[in-house]
Amino acid sequence: MRSARLLPLAPLLAGGLLAACQFGPQRPVPDPLPEVLAWTREAAAPEVFLGLEVRENDSGSLDDLFFAPGVRVVEVAPGSPAEAAGIERGDVVLTVQGEEVLDPAGLRSRLDALGAGELTLEVQRGDSVFEVAAEARTLESARTAAEPVAVLDPTRTLARWRDAGGGAGLVALHPEGPAALAGLRPGSVVTALDGEPVRSARALVRRLDALPEGATVTLEVTLPDQSPARHELTLFAPREVLLEAGLPFVASYLHDPSASRTEFTVLDLWLIWLVRYERDGEEHHWSVLRFLRWSTGVGELGGEVAQ
Repeated sequence: MRSARLLPLAPLLAGGLLAACQFGPQRPVPDPLPEVLAWTREAAAPEVFLGLEVRENDSGSLDDLFFAPGVRVVEVAPGSPAEAAGIERGDVVLTVQGEEVLDPAGLRSRLDALGAGELTLEVQRGDSVFEVAAEARTLESARTAAEPVAVLDPTRTLARWRDAGGGAGLVALHPEGPAALAGLRPGSVVTALDGEPVRSARALVRRLDALPEGATVTLEVTLPDQSPARHELTLFAPREVLLEAGLPFVASYLHDPSASRTEFTVLDLWLIWLVRYERDGEEHHWSVLRFLRWSTGVGELGGEVAQ
């Protein structure tokens, strides 16, 4: 008697299962447009020389990877201002002129913004922090163009960023992603995040990644025409997707987002079923009472009844 009462509810349960499903797998961020790649070229400019080769200040352990403030010194050039200031390999540069640096590009951007002259650096050695004075020099750069290297942000802005103009330049974005919805367009340069300066693309991505999904931030932006603007941007928050559900013999549902495959069955008795639906990519397959079958979408059957 219990089964008899459940069977008439199968269509309602099936409709309820379908209504509860939310589809919206994350799409890949598109490659930069050809006209945007041309924008990445920069004229040669004098380079501020300190004599440091640095890397991000990570933990150095794949089992427990984390990033600490500052940049770690890998090499100190002989006869350089850094060597004269007493900076050694293994030291961590925390700030330059009172502003924190978080990655090599951020240090380079900060030095270029300050120019040649005496600089004050906070340097950590072991568990001690020292204030160090260094005399930065100017060198003529041999570069004629910047390398078109982008930093991908697939979790917060769904966009690609690169170092540009002392900030983070937008190279490409998903047309329906947070950056696009905020009104940003390729060529824009983010110079500040919630009032704090942004010196590099990696610094922007790392700061955004530390924020919760769905948070709203304020970006100070220099537009491609060099005019300033301010944008409110809501970070991407992926939707929950129902992967599997079922009631024995009555209905079952299975969804595999990575394979773009969906299966749905009503009144499954193993040897026969009332209705079965399968989606494999762009192909849709239907069958009723197991024997009546048809397909739509990509494929030669094209909606005709299969023999």
